[in-house]
Amino acid sequence: MSEGDIFREVEQDMRREQLAQLWRKYGVYVIATALVIVLAVGGYQGWTWWQSSRAASDGTAFVEASTLQQNGQPDAAAETFSALAEDGMGSYSALSELRLAAIAAAKGETDAAVQAYDSVAESTDDSMLRGFARIQAATLLIDTAAPSEIEARVGDMRDDASPWRHSARELLALSAFKADENEKARTLYQELLSDSDTPGPMRQRAQMMLSLINAPASAGSTDAASASAE
Repeated sequence: MSEGDIFREVEQDMRREQLAQLWRKYGVYVIATALVIVLAVGGYQGWTWWQSSRAASDGTAFVEASTLQQNGQPDAAAETFSALAEDGMGSYSALSELRLAAIAAAKGETDAAVQAYDSVAESTDDSMLRGFARIQAATLLIDTAAPSEIEARVGDMRDDASPWRHSARELLALSAFKADENEKARTLYQELLSDSDTPGPMRQRAQMMLSLINAPASAGSTDAASASAE
């Protein structure tokens, strides 16, 4: 055996001894760290599985309750929707509360329905559901609320960037028309007609309302012209 081989063996022995010393000193911490990692990964996977399972269960319950509602059994549906609104996963809580609001509105319980819609608008993080709830509440109040209240509820949704701008404009216009604020109503209906994305049925209603608003002025002009001719 050469001198170099002897040194290498000695060096290897020293390394093994150093590793053994390190293991005796820190081995328990290495094992503990490994256990923590394993438990953390296992816990996360278990939590993810539980969430997925719970979401699937809530989804099934929501569909079944929706079917009951469509089949004319709102009270039976309301039981499930109430449970989901209280403890549903993800968006199922807000969606169920919206269904409960719709059931209340169908029964003529306007105050309860508006309260439920307002609750969703204030609590959900989903901007689309929040906008829908605000529009629905304003729709229920259109015959009784002052234009200022409708403005407070949906006025900021009239902006061109809002996905709810068409519904907001129509509600604001109708509220103004009911309050004999014809100029404001005319402006809002014109906005609907000028927007190329306004849905067809809403565009037709806007045109009809503009014709109705402009009719008295046209009639007055005709009468004035006749009187002048005489």
